[in-house]
Amino acid sequence: MRVEALLSMQRALWQHVTPDLRAVVVSHQGTPDSESIEARFLYAGDIDDVRLECVSLAEGYCAADFTSGVTVNFHAVPNVISLDPLPDEHLVYMRWEPED
Repeated sequence: MRVEALLSMQRALWQHVTPDLRAVVVSHQGTPDSESIEARFLYAGDIDDVRLECVSLAEGYCAADFTSGVTVNFHAVPNVISLDPLPDEHLVYMRWEPED
């Protein structure tokens, strides 16, 4: 994953992390001329309008960091059990969850 994409994700998350956000995973595909950045926001519970707005704003902030050759798609995923990223994903945020 390009350093620029990781830095953009870090900035995009500012003020958009809610207490029920368990993790954010990102995948980056393509070439410098045609890139795709996708993120899954993994939530502990249901997704409401506030969470959808946070994901949408983070997506917009990330997209604003790149030129027109980059597609950015962020998705909110409710009621997540596993925090394991898929093979092409990178974990960019994970909250602390103490073991009982």
